[in-house]
Amino acid sequence: MLPRGIKPGRPPVWTRRQLIDGIRWRSRTGAPWRDVPERYGPWDRVYDLFWRWQPLLPHCEVIFINGPSYRLKNRFKAIERETRVA
Repeated sequence: MLPRGIKPGRPPVWTRRQLIDGIRWRSRTGAPWRDVPERYGPWDRVYDLFWRWQPLLPHCEVIFINGPSYRLKNRFKAIERETRVA
């Protein structure tokens, strides 16, 4: 077996945690997407992640509002695994 190589492509500039925190900030404040602070990444990247994960959000509403972003990310991964198996 060959050793597992690094992921091809350009490395991400913004961590997934920063983008998720941007989604959480926007949900908490109710501000427009363009007002998301730059420390969470560009607003369009934050919105893009939200848009791609939106079909999964009804399953994570309580975690999304109350829990830290890493719990949200782990729950999304679990739902993605469940939907691939089913």
